Amino acid sequence: MKKKKKKRPVPYKGIIVLIIIVLGAVFFISRLSGGRTVSPGEYFGVKASQAAVVVNGRVLEAKGITADGKVYIPYESLWNEIDAGFYLKDDGSLVLTLPSETLVWKAEDEGKPVLESGGTIYVSSDVLQQNGSLYCEVFHEPERAVVFTSYDGWEQTSVLKETKVRMKPSGTGNIVTVLAEGSSVFCTGTSGSWTEVTAADGFSGYVQTEALDSENMTAVEHEEDPRFAFEPLKLGSRAAMVWHYVDMQENNVYLDAYLADAKGLNVVSPTWFYVADAAGTLNSYADSAYMETAGQKGIHVWPTIADTEPASEVTGVWLADDNARQKAVEGLMEAADRFGFDGINVDLETVRASEAHDFLQFLRELTAEAHRRNIIVSVDNYVPTHTKYYNRAEQAEIADYIVVMAYDEHTASSEKAGSVASLAFVRKGIEDTLLEVPAEKLILGVPFYTRTWTEEMGKPGLSTAAVGMEKAVQFAEEHDIPLDFDEACGQYTGTAEDGQYRYSIWMEDETSLEKRLSLVDEYGLAGASAWRIGFESNNIWSVWEKYLGK
Repeated sequence: MKKKKKKRPVPYKGIIVLIIIVLGAVFFISRLSGGRTVSPGEYFGVKASQAAVVVNGRVLEAKGITADGKVYIPYESLWNEIDAGFYLKDDGSLVLTLPSETLVWKAEDEGKPVLESGGTIYVSSDVLQQNGSLYCEVFHEPERAVVFTSYDGWEQTSVLKETKVRMKPSGTGNIVTVLAEGSSVFCTGTSGSWTEVTAADGFSGYVQTEALDSENMTAVEHEEDPRFAFEPLKLGSRAAMVWHYVDMQENNVYLDAYLADAKGLNVVSPTWFYVADAAGTLNSYADSAYMETAGQKGIHVWPTIADTEPASEVTGVWLADDNARQKAVEGLMEAADRFGFDGINVDLETVRASEAHDFLQFLRELTAEAHRRNIIVSVDNYVPTHTKYYNRAEQAEIADYIVVMAYDEHTASSEKAGSVASLAFVRKGIEDTLLEVPAEKLILGVPFYTRTWTEEMGKPGLSTAAVGMEKAVQFAEEHDIPLDFDEACGQYTGTAEDGQYRYSIWMEDETSLEKRLSLVDEYGLAGASAWRIGFESNNIWSVWEKYLGK
């Protein structure tokens, strides 16, 4: 009888390990080679006769068109996404106001730089290529205009080998293009072992970091053609500015008394100019004696041009009219020549979103003329929460200083009593504005006033009044309001009741002022401005001088 051979034990553990290795290899390979290839037309989202517009690596939703072998960009995309300096006039011409000249493109010009199609205005990519501050290149199959306006934080290098660019940082991400060995790319971010890149032809996505020449990364520098840049004028020291409310010629005489105890001031901004009508006619309270008084004290005068009443009906009209804007600018320049002031403060607070184009064009036209006379231009803005359309970034490209009026947190129309400018509100206003405006151009607007609040018990509604610092103290004393310091608000506050009314106040005084002025140091701002002189108490000037008299 034959003996049965013993079966050799099956190496289960070894097989399991082998399976894991094989599966892992398959998974790894699939991670590297997975994902479908996206066609260029699908990636850029264009159809026949359309052209993609790619700005800083981002494909815009709005599409351009092709005509006569050229790529045309929608004007609104040009203004909103590329360069808000381009201004479309009512006659269909396009202008770009520069410090030393104004460039003009008309529909009838050779090459058709401006085109209307289907009710939309389009601008030829040739126009952008003439603007030395931008990179614009046209690519084909599909048609697209690729524009770069900023390279902040970007680095540039080349790829070490042929590399797939994927739509997400994963080996399973769809492939948008393949970069040849040695191709140059902009590196715009990282995600684990992947780097986000943008190529000069408009494709963006992720590549494995190891595929990049990491040892030869270089920062990307954007060299702006000086012909297109407004060179900023500066005070030479921190701005220590106060607004002076002048609503009639006779109010100019109070300047000497207002300045008697003031310390640390170097700029006063009287509200001298108002646009009286839709034609751009300027009302003026300018005064030679005022200029002499300020000059004797070494203080610059930057008169304010403000909205007139009813501003909501007039401001947008004259801003949209070429002749009216020119008339307003000429009126300001004639006054500057006559009275010798060296700054202008623009305080147009009723501009609607649809009027932002016109407002910025007015700033360009005004600043171009003002700078020819060495006159500084500053622009007032409320905190950005509800007025982002004012385009502070473009304002900062044009004007010398931007003022953030970090007050009116609670106003006469507020349904609840509260602070005019709580510390958190001020800080947020600064930080939001700094997203668009460089710190060295930003002036912090602070209040010299507060609001008294009175509520009749059991009845809806509030009674409020804006008062100066001394009257605020009188209000608190008159109604026996106990004041406690609120760290969050950065000011003394209190409430009292007499059985019939509730009285509340958030005090503006030397303590609250110091809390706010300390933010000038913290954020490295250009200075501060206060609304308005005459509302302050004398004890605030030592604080003012401490932070601004540098």
